Parts: sequence; C-alpha cells; structure tokens
Amino acid sequence: MPSTESAFAEPVRVVSGEFEIGTQHHFHLETHTTLVRPIEDGQYEIYCATQWISQAQKTIAKALGIPLHNLDMKVRRLGGGYGGKIENPLRAAAAAAIAASRLRRPVRIVMDLKQQMESVGKRLPYMAKYRVGSQIMTLLRPLSFQIMFFVRKGCC
Repeated sequence: MPSTESAFAEPVRVVSGEFEIGTQHHFHLETHTTLVRPIEDGQYEIYCATQWISQAQKTIAKALGIPLHNLDMKVRRLGGGYGGKIENPLRAAAAAAIAASRLRRPVRIVMDLKQQMESVGKRLPYMAKYRVGSQIMTLLRPLSFQIMFFVRKGCC
C-alpha cells in the first residue's frame, strides 16, 4: 500500500487549505432543572432533566456520600438537549441534592438561560488543515486525501 506522501506525488492536481470553526454556545430548548425530595431513611426521590441518568445517580450519591440504591431517579419527558443534557446538568443536580440533604426538605433548581450559559460553557474551537490530490480529468475521484484537526482546549 503506498504511503500518503507518495500518493500525493502521483496526482496532477493538489488542493490544500485550512479552515476554522469558532466556539459555539449550546442553546437547549429547556434549561437544566432538578427536583430533589428527601423521602425516608436517607433516601431521595430525584427528578433530573438529563440524558445520562445513571451518571446523575452516581454523581449525586458521591456528593451526598450515600449508596446508589438510596436514590430513586426519575426522568420525565426530555427534549431539545442535543447532547447538552448528558453531563452538564450533573452540577445542578448535585447542588440541589446537597441543599435538600442539609435542609431536609425538597429543593428545586431551575437555571435560567443566562445562568446555564455561564456555568456550562461552549463547544471548543477547531482548526482543520486539508490536502486532496486528484487527476485533472477526474477531480471528483480523489487519489489521496489527508485532513488534520486541531482543538484549542486551553491550559491542561
């Protein structure tokens, strides 16, 4: 099998360039919300708008220092998350659970859009460099293709 570089040596035409995709805020149709109700014997009933209910349960159990089976997790209809309700609601859920535990009464957190945008963040910016090699007569059939993605994640 020829290497990528040798494949680029064969074509008559090589097109290359780069493009950037800036940061993107996630706007969900509904904001993050959680209701935590202490029930009995250190157990809680939790309504959490999340797409990853098992991770919400683990996060809340860890925050409260209790076993998983003490949490009765419930998810009502949920839509418009576009993946943004997988991990992002977990902080609000843990905060509501800690408050309910300390106050020994139901606590509901409903974030408004401004609070959610400040706490959740955004999709990171990307830059891509590409190179496509083809023969002039068969421009739609590339002989070789190479693309590299770079992401700016900040300080690690």
